[in-house]
Amino acid sequence: MSALATRLPDDTEYVPDDAPLSYWLWNGVWWLHHPAVGTGCLAKHAVVVHEDGTITASPSIKIWGWRGMVHGYLERGCWRDV
Repeated sequence: MSALATRLPDDTEYVPDDAPLSYWLWNGVWWLHHPAVGTGCLAKHAVVVHEDGTITASPSIKIWGWRGMVHGYLERGCWRDV
């Protein structure tokens, strides 16, 4: 699956479980919300902010939640499953 994520306003503190695929900067750390599993922190990833405001995070991202796990890449704001 490949999907464009929405960049939320910086310092967003809470994202509901039913929120769309999204990312944001909070307290100097990037976060990613995947609707299939929940929210994960990108603190251990190298994040590049592009001129259009999208981000690329590397290496690949794994987010575990109560509904399972997703594994993929966030490149220029677009999520791609591994």
